[in-house]
Amino acid sequence: MGLNVPADCRGEVVQRHSNEHLSDRMNTFLLGRSLTHLSLELNRSRQATLLRQERRFRSLLRHAYLHSEFYRRHYHSAGIRGGDLDAIPLRDLPTITKSQVMESFDSLSCDPALRREGVERFVADPTTRGRRYLNRFAVVHSSGSSGTVGLFVYGPEEWSILGALTISRVGRSSVRPLHRTRLAFVGATDGHYAGITLSREAPRFLYEFRPLSIQAPIEQIVAELNAFQPDMINGYASGAHLLAIQQLHGRLRISPRAIVCSGDPLTDLVRSHVQEAFGIEPINLYASSESICMGVQRNGGEDMSLFDDWHVFEIVDERLKEVGPGETGRLVLTNLYNRTQPLIRYEMSDLLTRGDDSRADGHPFQRIRALSGRSEESLSFVVNGQERKLSPHVLGEFFVPGLEKFQYEHHPPDLLLMRAKVRHDGAPVRDRIHEKMHDILVGSGLHETLRFRLEIVDRIDNDARTGKFRLIERR
Repeated sequence: MGLNVPADCRGEVVQRHSNEHLSDRMNTFLLGRSLTHLSLELNRSRQATLLRQERRFRSLLRHAYLHSEFYRRHYHSAGIRGGDLDAIPLRDLPTITKSQVMESFDSLSCDPALRREGVERFVADPTTRGRRYLNRFAVVHSSGSSGTVGLFVYGPEEWSILGALTISRVGRSSVRPLHRTRLAFVGATDGHYAGITLSREAPRFLYEFRPLSIQAPIEQIVAELNAFQPDMINGYASGAHLLAIQQLHGRLRISPRAIVCSGDPLTDLVRSHVQEAFGIEPINLYASSESICMGVQRNGGEDMSLFDDWHVFEIVDERLKEVGPGETGRLVLTNLYNRTQPLIRYEMSDLLTRGDDSRADGHPFQRIRALSGRSEESLSFVVNGQERKLSPHVLGEFFVPGLEKFQYEHHPPDLLLMRAKVRHDGAPVRDRIHEKMHDILVGSGLHETLRFRLEIVDRIDNDARTGKFRLIERR
């Protein structure tokens, strides 16, 4: 069957498809080169990783100063000139925010072809899904859960680095000419979100790809997965949880070799159900629109490794001072590979708990003990004139046997509601939930201040707009 297009448009369509074919070949070449480059960096020492990080940081800083009008102005306003760039400490550079990135989108970008108006039109057009902007740039937009929508753009080489990081350090895929890895993605598929955008471009010589919308009826998702029999599943942790429950109930019958979770919290509860259902540990991928492969945790008994050969991760307090081992702070990110839209000392709301540096045991990467959620997800209360917080990490790691899924709802000033879906007889589970929450509130000094109410429900849905699970809702 031929293309049904007007005669005067056929040349344009043929040219576009020819350009896309050439682009695909170039992308495959770049990915292969990045995979080879990363393989040469295996088993390096921590010292070698830090030297590589510093070299890449200086190169990025000079590039941004030369090619980004925004960064020149931003640094000049802080008294920083070009001659300072080879020696100035990272911490002495001013930070930037998502609002600044969006407000100064055109002047921050280092490629004159990038203009916010054009990128926004591209993202808004449903026919562009699975394609690159101007056949060159991968575009990712954030869900806006933090209140500010973001547009993040990657050039071809930068996107190949992301793909190589994911393949070699997360999925650990091997080339099997007689059997491509059957990869299913379960998440939001109706936009240029980070997960679906990267998964959709998985190289066809390695993967057979099947996208599944998490908004689809669960019966449809189960039927398609049973027919597809994936070797690997990528997607939201809440989606993996949903599949685990279906597998435990006997409706889903698959045997994946790997399940990679990102996008929403991989809690102890989700991890235990995935292990019980599929007999494997889910892989916890630290991803964001600002960089889709930032770190990985391969099992619940170990810390998460941050890929700081390609990033700088500053975990800081409210004064932007680095926190100590075991302490929780907010992330300030420097993406070392994105030279199209540089993010240098970019403030994020992610909360990370630092690992113990003295126990690194020669590991090449920085470790974090926990990825605790976002700062806006913390719940604050006033007790005797002092502020006390319940962190999303504490709330997210809630676990008792028989609990299938849960969600919190905060009703200011002093009511915390938990909606819970439970297995089997609800009465014993209800008692265990109350006991566990009592211990949490006592440990937080909130047992005499905060009222807790439990509601047993039949289902808890993901957010209808983003497809992600919201651990905490505010009323």
